[in-house]
Amino acid sequence: MAQQGPNPIEIYEATVQSMQAIISGVRTDQLNASTPCTEWDVQSLINHNIKVSQFFNGILTGAGGINPMEVNVPLPSEGAAAAFEAATNGLLTSAKATDPQKVIEAPFGSMPAGQLMMIPFADMFIHKWDLGKATGQETSMDSGLAEACYHFIEHMLEGGRDPNNFADAVIVPASASIQDKLLGISGRQPQLNFHRKGVNNGTTRRQSHRAIRSCGSGISANSFRSEAGPNAGVYALQRVERPAIDYPQHQGIRICVRRAGREYYG
Repeated sequence: MAQQGPNPIEIYEATVQSMQAIISGVRTDQLNASTPCTEWDVQSLINHNIKVSQFFNGILTGAGGINPMEVNVPLPSEGAAAAFEAATNGLLTSAKATDPQKVIEAPFGSMPAGQLMMIPFADMFIHKWDLGKATGQETSMDSGLAEACYHFIEHMLEGGRDPNNFADAVIVPASASIQDKLLGISGRQPQLNFHRKGVNNGTTRRQSHRAIRSCGSGISANSFRSEAGPNAGVYALQRVERPAIDYPQHQGIRICVRRAGREYYG
């Protein structure tokens, strides 16, 4: 069967390489700086990016035990860059050893392993922009990766945007770059002066240049499933009508995954 859509492992690996450079470029005096994810400072955002890969590796291996939303802790003793490299290498090793069509049981639902890998990719890809912006580093996005991320989030949001988990979308013109479209759909302010659409009353209001109120990079994987292949699933998500499920031992994770789907991942 011909591959449809992006290869989840390849685009995750490409994003890891660029994020590694951003994390390595963070100075000690920037760790307490604010980020576009207003509930997290730079240190918390780095911890989140380390723990997301550990969390999804735990899903693939059955180890579990990691909550990617427990981020208000010191950076790992080995250093942020080394911990990030170890976490992402671990997930890549597990993902490459797993049949992409194998159905994986996760705390937020079941899906093929290939589709599952789209979640840490999209979460990291958007947070790379957050971290770069917060620390004065590179914020430009690879257009191919941005398009893959945009389409993933777009389909995750087809069932509706939850204002409790996601910031309002920032409206951008049809002629906007794929980067600005991705930032807008994920509730982030592009570099231009656009309008932001309210989710409750359909009205628009001028978006100020203050930080977006919530990180909102997250994905609600618990509400979707795919009946296509692991790659085609990126473009063929189907809404499953069922009650939300709480996982007390992973309560923050459920929210995180919803954000990752940003409407997209917070």
